[in-house]
Amino acid sequence: MRAQSEQEFDATPAEMPKVDGTVYLSAFPSYCVQITAPADLTDPITGRKTIGRPMKAMFSAGRYVNNARDKKVRAHIDEVLQSNSRYGKPGSGADYWLAESAIRMAQAAAKASALSLLRAMPREDVERFVAELQQGDATDVVMPAAPGSPAAV
Repeated sequence: MRAQSEQEFDATPAEMPKVDGTVYLSAFPSYCVQITAPADLTDPITGRKTIGRPMKAMFSAGRYVNNARDKKVRAHIDEVLQSNSRYGKPGSGADYWLAESAIRMAQAAAKASALSLLRAMPREDVERFVAELQQGDATDVVMPAAPGSPAAV
């Protein structure tokens, strides 16, 4: 189960697409959290039974967007989801988490990896790489291979 969680975390998008609502991600594609559990009501006069319908947060392909129309309902869903014991940070063994925190963690990990690579490189290679970045256009620049790695040979 840990490997599946890490695999989903690695597939986290680099940027958050614009959506109206709070986005949650899960390592499980069809995860479901029950938000409310209303009781069945029986009319004392007619005896007619009205079945209470529970509100659920159903993840689809590991993603749930809380875009309820009513602001109070949206806030209640967020409060219940974030107070659940299965909510947490990505990679911590939690069943689901906020997409924003996953993206923030992925960006921080990418930055730390790039910085450690640049610190391990000889100064001349770093200066050449920075000069290439400064004179380049808006296209991506490929990071040089780390010294001692198979790609550097």
